[in-house]
Amino acid sequence: MVERYKQYIPFLVMIILAVLAFLIIKPFLVAIIIGALLAYLSYQFYTYLLLKTGKASISAFIVCVIAFLIVVIPSFYFIKVLVQQSYALFILGKQKLATGFLIGCTSSMCETLNMYSNDPAIAYQIQEVLRGTTNWVVEKGSNFLLGVPQIVIGLFISFVSMYYFLKDGNRFVQKANRFFSTNEEKYGYVLSRLKRIMHGIVYGYGLVAVIQGILGGFGFFIFGVSSPVFWGMVVGILGLFPLIGSAIVWGPAALMLILQGIFQNSNSMIARGVGLAIYSALLISSLDNTLKPKLMGQKAKVHPGVMMIGLIGGVFFFGPIGVILGPLTLALLIVLFDAYIMEKKLN
Repeated sequence: MVERYKQYIPFLVMIILAVLAFLIIKPFLVAIIIGALLAYLSYQFYTYLLLKTGKASISAFIVCVIAFLIVVIPSFYFIKVLVQQSYALFILGKQKLATGFLIGCTSSMCETLNMYSNDPAIAYQIQEVLRGTTNWVVEKGSNFLLGVPQIVIGLFISFVSMYYFLKDGNRFVQKANRFFSTNEEKYGYVLSRLKRIMHGIVYGYGLVAVIQGILGGFGFFIFGVSSPVFWGMVVGILGLFPLIGSAIVWGPAALMLILQGIFQNSNSMIARGVGLAIYSALLISSLDNTLKPKLMGQKAKVHPGVMMIGLIGGVFFFGPIGVILGPLTLALLIVLFDAYIMEKKLN
């Protein structure tokens, strides 16, 4: 009896070790996934360098350095500019509200606001909103400073993972082939569909981000926002994050125009701010839920509805990295189901 159960001990030990390994890497799972995604995006460039240098380690290192310069440094610069602009807007609004920003303002908008602001209940609510906003800014700023070491560690793990995914990716795929599949044709089908899905996700995100950046820059130019080309680029980059990405840029820009119009007694500037908000909501942010799932579905050969649910649900379940993992998980489930049906028909 004992000899019968001994054969299961190695399998049980492997399961226990697999669970422990997952718990070890769980805090850095997002960083590892980001590294894998960066490796996938830059793999063609890596193979080009590999042909030129003949050394996998040198080629992978060069690609990682270039990716760091392209992704990380501009991201910190954009975040710095956004924080500065948002903080300036917050301080300006707080000062104006505290000193009575409606004094001397004779526009119809100001008269309406003045009528409501004299109500003690509304004035109290404004003060509460300001107090809550101040506390939120202080809390988020403190959390960011405390999280800097974790951000640095996450970036380090992402680029180390990227290096080894580039350098040893083919060997990993071959081992996965031997481990997971007893049917070479079935595994080849799943792998080819997985590549198509990843290509569809990257294609959808990339093309929509470019379109959003162009529309954003054009809208900023039309409605008189300074540096429209720069802010259009920021819209394109942040457009990679669904639902709220591009709104982080055009929302404060529209609010700034409206506030400036109020402060300067300019109804036309207020109208420009409202127009920018409507334009951006209808033509920029709406692409996240319309064009993006359609493009991804067409390239990946998966229904756009599945991709849209994956986009939204992935963010809620996985966090920011869910913009990739959500559509990928649902699409891969469909592919595995198709492969199962195909195998049953063949049998």
